[in-house]
Amino acid sequence: MYNRPDDVRAHLVEELGRIRERMAEERIGSMIFTEEDAATMFGMFDKTGRGYIDPSQCVQAFVALGLSSGAGGELPTKKAKVRLDDFKAAVAKARGSQLGLEAHDEE
Repeated sequence: MYNRPDDVRAHLVEELGRIRERMAEERIGSMIFTEEDAATMFGMFDKTGRGYIDPSQCVQAFVALGLSSGAGGELPTKKAKVRLDDFKAAVAKARGSQLGLEAHDEE
């Protein structure tokens, strides 16, 4: 059986609102992590403790964090070695870009 709502338009607006909320939660849900989480992710790719990861590992880490590689500008993948500070700065910048915020550099 099919149950037609009394006010179809109101029902559609309500359903679209629910869908929009779920989409926002999924998009922002990947953005809920701290600088410490970014450092932990870096450490997972720096298995030997060298203090750097290679560019392909940097891209993989961004994917694992739910960040697009193009968000907020370039990844530090043009370098032969990506150090922790560069990685954290790129993560902060990409995270701010995806949230519609400007990342603030500490100088």
